Amino acid sequence: MRRMGFSKMENWYKDGHESAKSKQIEVIRKHYPNYSETDWVLWIVADLCHKYDSDIVGTIKIRKKDGRFIDRPLVLRTPYRNKIIRQLSMKSGRKRLYGIPLVFDTFEELNSVSDVEIRWDIYEQWSLEGMDQPLDLHVTSVVVDYQLYFEKNDSKHDHRFFTLFSKDSTAEHFTTNSSADEYYNEFDLAMNANGNILCYDDEWEFLTHEIITLKRDNVENITNELTSDEKTLLDKLYQTRPDRAKTYEHLSDTVVDSEVQWHLYGYKKTETLKSEYMADLLIP
Repeated sequence: MRRMGFSKMENWYKDGHESAKSKQIEVIRKHYPNYSETDWVLWIVADLCHKYDSDIVGTIKIRKKDGRFIDRPLVLRTPYRNKIIRQLSMKSGRKRLYGIPLVFDTFEELNSVSDVEIRWDIYEQWSLEGMDQPLDLHVTSVVVDYQLYFEKNDSKHDHRFFTLFSKDSTAEHFTTNSSADEYYNEFDLAMNANGNILCYDDEWEFLTHEIITLKRDNVENITNELTSDEKTLLDKLYQTRPDRAKTYEHLSDTVVDSEVQWHLYGYKKTETLKSEYMADLLIP
């Protein structure tokens, strides 16, 4: 989970923290006009850094301890000058907020949130140099699961903000020698599976050729060597299916029109969020 340090008053010059928090409250009140400073805020920022111009779908599940979900209307947008970063943002009518601020009347209500699952599906047509038509379709799915706990500051009653900032990426190489180690090591578990999807009419066959885990030697097609937590995560990845309509839409343009190159990334982390004076983000 990304940490920026914006939530700490001591990191601001003079009263800069007050104006920064005021901007955050302005954003909150676009959707929650009755927001009070006695409310509790969980601010989720889900960013994906992907340098290619691809067809990207982002979804998020905010699960409560009783199994129910918190649903909010979302839109995928590029809020930064760096257009390679996409963000899942909350909609309020025609307004688009920064990230997903959730407001709760009580700490007990906030504490009912158990986990947040962010998912990115990336559809890319790959071509060879000199080809007029795309060769094949690559579908990459990234699933990031945060198991959440909340810790409030009883000595500072104005500290009522919690921030979950996930800056996700799709690395081209998933090995312990990769330059992406810094990202992988944020998580308790990180896994990658690669294979193919054979698409014949309505019958799809999923083939896996390689399984790689973080912080261990590579494991290829030997799932009985995985830990129980790794098996659980891998089973969840295998249940991750690309959207059929979107897959066929892209396959209609490719030379290889009945097979998909399939890439899966799964990350899991147990995270304790601590209450702060404001959310750990800077409104652009």
